[in-house]
Amino acid sequence: MTHTLRAWLVIPVAALTLLSLPTISQAQRPSAPSSAAADSDLSPAQQSRVAARKARFEKDIAGLRADKKMTNAQKQAKFEGMARSADSDLMAILTPDQRAQVTKRKAINEQFGKDLAALRSSTTLTETQKKARFDVLMKARQKALLATLPPAQRARVEREQQAKTAQIASLRHQVEELGNSIQKSETPAQLKQIQAISQSTRKQEQAVIADKSLSDQAKGSRIEALRRSAQAKIDALLTPTQRAQFARLRSLISTPLPQ
Repeated sequence: MTHTLRAWLVIPVAALTLLSLPTISQAQRPSAPSSAAADSDLSPAQQSRVAARKARFEKDIAGLRADKKMTNAQKQAKFEGMARSADSDLMAILTPDQRAQVTKRKAINEQFGKDLAALRSSTTLTETQKKARFDVLMKARQKALLATLPPAQRARVEREQQAKTAQIASLRHQVEELGNSIQKSETPAQLKQIQAISQSTRKQEQAVIADKSLSDQAKGSRIEALRRSAQAKIDALLTPTQRAQFARLRSLISTPLPQ
C-alpha cells in the first residue's frame, strides 16, 4: 500500500503495524518463566502456583496503571521491580532442570535485546536493511530458543509456530488485497484531497512531537485526536462502498497478531 492509502487509516499510536520493529523495552521486558518453559512441561501443582502468581502480578499491574499520582518514570521503575519479584517467585516454583532451561532462554532473549538495540540505533543501515536484519535476528533467536526444548516439546512448539505463521501470512494477504482494491477505486479528486489532509495532519503531528511542554501521554492523546479528525475528514470524501472497505481494512490491521 502507498503512503496515501495509509493516510486513510486511523491506527492507535501505541499499536504496532504489521511491519513495525518492536521497541527496545518490549524486547527486553522481563518474561515469566511459565512462558519460557511451556506450561505443558509443568506439573499440575506447578501450573496452579504459576497461574496464581501470574494473576497476582496482573492485578498489581492493573493497580499500577490506575495510579494517577505516580509519574510515568516512577511507574516504569515500580513495574521493573514488580516484574523482577514475580520472576523470582516463578523461578522458585521450577525444578533445577526447568530453571536451567529458563536461564538459557533468558540469556538468548537478553542477547536479542542487545542486538535489536544496536540495530535500531544504526545510522548506516536503511529501513529496508534494518527490517531484513531484524528478520535474520528473529529467525536466529527462534532457532536458539527451540534448541533449549526437549524433542517432544520442540515438535509441538514448531507445529504451533507454523500455524501462527500461516495465520499472519493470511492476514497480510487480506490486507494487501483489500488495500489494492481500495487504491484502484480512488479518483484523482479524492487522491488530491486525501493527500492534502494527510500532509496537514503530519505537520501537526510533528509539531506535537516537538513540543517539549507536553508529556509523552499528552502527546499520544493529541496525536490520536489529530488522526481521528483526519479520518473523519477522509471518510466524508469516500463512497459508501469505500467506507465499508476501509472499515474492514482497519479491522484487519488492528487484529492482534498471534504471539
